[in-house]
Amino acid sequence: DEQVEGWKKTTAGVHAAGGKIFLQIWHAGRAAPAEYNGGRVPVAPSAIPIPHRFNSRITKELRANDTPRALTDDEAQAIVLEYAAAAKRAIAAGFDGVELHGANGYLINQFLVPQANQRGPESRYSGESIE
Repeated sequence: DEQVEGWKKTTAGVHAAGGKIFLQIWHAGRAAPAEYNGGRVPVAPSAIPIPHRFNSRITKELRANDTPRALTDDEAQAIVLEYAAAAKRAIAAGFDGVELHGANGYLINQFLVPQANQRGPESRYSGESIE
């Protein structure tokens, strides 16, 4: 919430110049290595790491991706609500629209592909239906 006022200056400047400005919201999910996230284990639909290695900016070596912690349905729902709250703050800050980044292996995409989402049919977020 404290960032809304700061962003109002940016959006006002863009609008004053005749432009439009959108905000992109995303959550990296399992694509956020713990070493870049304060040591916190990444979260994902299922506890399946990204299969390829990545070049660590900290150790300067190729290393395996962390095995993420599987989100509970309640945690996944909380993230949905956080996306909604972030979008409302963006509009309050003067953005003309909001884009949810749901591609490139980030969290929304992870829920949509079986390589990252192996939740059973008992889960609201199993990926079996996107309704």
